[in-house]
Amino acid sequence: MRKRVVIVGVVLALMFAFAAAASAQERVGVIDLALIIDESKAGKQANALLNQYIAERQQQLTPYETQLEALLEQLENEALSDEERAALEEEFNALAEEYLALVEEFDAEVAAAVETLRQQILADIGVVLQLVGDSRGFDLIIDASNAYYYRRVVDLTFEVIREYDTLWEQAQRQGGGQ
Repeated sequence: MRKRVVIVGVVLALMFAFAAAASAQERVGVIDLALIIDESKAGKQANALLNQYIAERQQQLTPYETQLEALLEQLENEALSDEERAALEEEFNALAEEYLALVEEFDAEVAAAVETLRQQILADIGVVLQLVGDSRGFDLIIDASNAYYYRRVVDLTFEVIREYDTLWEQAQRQGGGQ
């Protein structure tokens, strides 16, 4: 019986020793994905493109807004006959429907553009994370939003941004700045 206890004790000690050695070798890094997207050159360019796209769409909506405001002003005129008021209301409602349909269409276009840009940036960041993880010997890199606690020494955010910017600039030079 005593021999069994000793064997079980040795086996347990070895298991804990191997588990401790294995866990000591695992390296986990942390990144702030939102910060990488916002602060990287590719992310800034994507945001600029998106803002330009939105501004162009807004310019297409401005004439509708101006017309709607003018019609609303006319409708506030108390001297209008019932027929004139009905005609203006009909014109206003038709224009408002057209405007809202256009807004909905533009919202869908913007959402699709955002998703396309986001997926491209995430794919690029995935490649950069692989490079940084391999070069620094990390077994796992997680987003800071998924970690309740981590030591700042494992935060790879700015290293990833630097590497991403370098690779992005190289790609821009090779691709003619597209």
